[in-house]
Amino acid sequence: MHDRIEREGIPGDLRFKLPCRDLGKLRNLGWIPMIGAVVLFVMAYHWGYDLALELWQDLPRNGSEIGVKDLLPALFLIPSLIMIFLGVKLLLTGWVLIGNRTWTEVGVTHTHLRVKDHLGPWKKKRKFPIQSITGLSMVEGFGDPAESADVPDKLSDMVPADLWSLLLYQGEGKERLLCLAYPQRVINELSQHLAAQLPGVSNVEIYVEEVEAAESKGDSQAFKIPEVPAGSKIIRQDLSDGVAFQVPKMGLGKGSHGLFTLGCIFFSFPLFFLAVILMSEGKETGFTLLLPFLVLSVFFLAGGFMIYFGLSSGTRKVLLKANRRSLRIESTSIFGKKEREWRAGEIVSLKISETGTTVGDTALTGLYVESKEGKTSAWLKMLSRKEQEWIMAHLKQSLGMSE
Repeated sequence: MHDRIEREGIPGDLRFKLPCRDLGKLRNLGWIPMIGAVVLFVMAYHWGYDLALELWQDLPRNGSEIGVKDLLPALFLIPSLIMIFLGVKLLLTGWVLIGNRTWTEVGVTHTHLRVKDHLGPWKKKRKFPIQSITGLSMVEGFGDPAESADVPDKLSDMVPADLWSLLLYQGEGKERLLCLAYPQRVINELSQHLAAQLPGVSNVEIYVEEVEAAESKGDSQAFKIPEVPAGSKIIRQDLSDGVAFQVPKMGLGKGSHGLFTLGCIFFSFPLFFLAVILMSEGKETGFTLLLPFLVLSVFFLAGGFMIYFGLSSGTRKVLLKANRRSLRIESTSIFGKKEREWRAGEIVSLKISETGTTVGDTALTGLYVESKEGKTSAWLKMLSRKEQEWIMAHLKQSLGMSE
């Protein structure tokens, strides 16, 4: 019910496609190349617009009279074209970072291990002879604890907690860091796939999750599970080692708790008055119209935010899976994908609390997951409180937590 490594091909020519990375708050760094793209577009405009206009005016009106010497000045437009090209690349780079669309592909043949990192328009390819590979292991973070310690606190807070990489050992003490910034589950699964295809590699470190003996006592404890809420579209699946839930899209009505409709009203209200002002017989200009526009802009912003959150909640679907070892939640909407995974021992509490948002007389609630690091995240805001409590009870039972 969640993304796994996709395997294609046959032994001797295998490809493993890893899922897209969840960069957490690090994805906000994607705004940097986007700002750079805007700067390049502005520079390209100022460099090339006047020149292109002048060249166009100087061209003979009769097309048959245009010669090579008339087109030579167009070479000065090349810098503008280069700026536009680089700007487009930076824009796409920012988009894939913000949308968590970066991923890695690993290929194994009889002779080489090939790694291709996909970062929007940029591709990084590397290949390693099979005979030179002596071992594989997993490392937390980016592989160098000394460098991780030098990361500023503000930036370290942006780095996801579950972030691992694959370390490849070659002869003569060479080490290569591959498949950066993936959850431990993904790197571990890839290690197992590669270990099966590299029989000559003697050192392969595979992480095996251990279930604490104390957790097994939870089966004998009585646990009160609420009844399934009437009319619920949520699908529950009992697994051999836990439980899974599939929460479908709730729609822009129920899923947004009316925020989408309210946002459309707020957004349409100033449009009507703006049309009235522009079509009025008066000829007011400048500062006379400044105050009305400022007031209407508040409605535009409020309506825009409501529409955004309404679309985000109404189009969101969520997959949850819990067992004695871990809790995994994957949330997808039209604005992107977010996934988190916690080991059972890392979770301090699961609770239903108010989000601080009120629609009408109804206070919206969410399922809050609190970790030992003190970080709290809210999920399932688009569901009713009864549905949230029903799901939470099953998750706690599968995790071996007390009521």
